[in-house]
Amino acid sequence: MNPHVSELLAAYHDGELTSSRQHQVEKHLAECDECQAELERMRNLSALLHETASADKFLPTERFVA
Repeated sequence: MNPHVSELLAAYHDGELTSSRQHQVEKHLAECDECQAELERMRNLSALLHETASADKFLPTERFVA
C-alpha cells in the first residue's frame, strides 16, 4: 500500500507542487478513498471561507470590546 499524501494535500490544493509531486499526488488520489475524502473536506472548507464576509466587514476590536 502506498503511504498517504496527507502532508502534500494543502500544497496540491493551492497549486504549489512541482509537476512531479503533483503527478504523485494525483496517482495516489486515484486509488485512495481516504485521501480523496480529506481533499474534499479541504475544498469544502476553502469554499466556506471564501463565502464568509471579509475581515473589513467585522467590527474593529475597539468597538467589539466596548
